[in-house]
Amino acid sequence: MAWFSTEPNSFGTNEFTGWCTAADVAPMIAVNRGTRGGDAARNLVEILQPSRRNCVVGAPPQARLEDDLMGSSCGASAMRWRALADRAKQCRRLRGSCKRGGQMMRRVDHTIELAVCGSSLRNMPSFGQWEETVLKHSFDYVDYISIHTYLENYSHSASFLASTDVMDGFIDEVVVLADAVAAKRRSKKRLVLSFDEWNVWYRTRNEVAPAVDRWSMAPPILEEIYTMEDALASGGACIPC
Repeated sequence: MAWFSTEPNSFGTNEFTGWCTAADVAPMIAVNRGTRGGDAARNLVEILQPSRRNCVVGAPPQARLEDDLMGSSCGASAMRWRALADRAKQCRRLRGSCKRGGQMMRRVDHTIELAVCGSSLRNMPSFGQWEETVLKHSFDYVDYISIHTYLENYSHSASFLASTDVMDGFIDEVVVLADAVAAKRRSKKRLVLSFDEWNVWYRTRNEVAPAVDRWSMAPPILEEIYTMEDALASGGACIPC
């Protein structure tokens, strides 16, 4: 829904876990807590259990599930870029849903690792407040908090290449926010960052994406034609990691 595209699900969980087995990698699977409840999340974990692997292709490695709050109205979604007026109400609803979802998934498999979705961008109005709020309610049930960064060249080269410094600061700030929640709880537990979305993306985002037909199937809204300058920025983004 966030991409205004039709997803036929022709490449679903079976195909994805089968590919992961062939590639010898561990899948990271997102659960959309903005549109579905804890019961759906629990069912997905159950399907991926060893005793139920007849439901999937092959025998996938241990799944790392992301309790993803995509679709929240708090401006913290990995997919939604607009802040809505009903933000506070939706935050209260989703923070409880996140806690319950984590509990239900862990009851099925206590070995899974859970990541809660943080703010999509550092310049979102709710950045900081969202991290503090969602971790206050999910801290005991998650292992990671996610972080996303997309580099954009809308002005000039110097600012574009220096934008990786902003990303570096973003990493430091999320670490501080997570540690502050731990300190308030007198907890020795420390969360790890899940940097699971990043790239150079701005041409198709503002030129192609707004022009495509809404709800078309797999529109070309993410494909970029990269330049050497983009490669330099991407390389710089890897240095803080």
